[in-house]
Amino acid sequence: MKTLLFFILAIIVTISGCKGNENPVNGNSTKKEMTAKINGTNWTSTTVQCRECINQPTPNILLAGYYEKNGHVQSHILLSFPPVTKTPKTITYPLNGDSSSTFITQFQNFSEHQTYIGVSGQLTILTYEGIGGNIKGNFHIIFVDILNGVDTLNITNGEFNIPITKCY
Repeated sequence: MKTLLFFILAIIVTISGCKGNENPVNGNSTKKEMTAKINGTNWTSTTVQCRECINQPTPNILLAGYYEKNGHVQSHILLSFPPVTKTPKTITYPLNGDSSSTFITQFQNFSEHQTYIGVSGQLTILTYEGIGGNIKGNFHIIFVDILNGVDTLNITNGEFNIPITKCY
């Protein structure tokens, strides 16, 4: 459990360095967002980011969607997964909450002080253009509360279209 919490903290620290709907590079003008339904309720990020971290001990891609209100993050969805090829194609990954997995998913609700980890679901990468391009895809994940192991969230109809930056 400590290893899993440390890994989640590492993801948050790594990805928090460059939050925002930054102007995409290479002139791409696609909408930058992450959307989903959480237990049937619409959720839309106010800021997003994607980091390609291939020169790390465990190479990965980090996607994050944040919902902010009055300048404070209310909730976020984090997805971390192994690098994909630079050729645009659909890749589907099975997800699980096993701390030994290279695939980690998290939902955090700051207003209710709850953190959830993904236990099952699917992530499909539809387009992957590498650093300076965009990543586009969809997901559905079942999350369980990391502390009580009972409360669950069903995240469906998840979609993202985010510019990719390099992880430093």
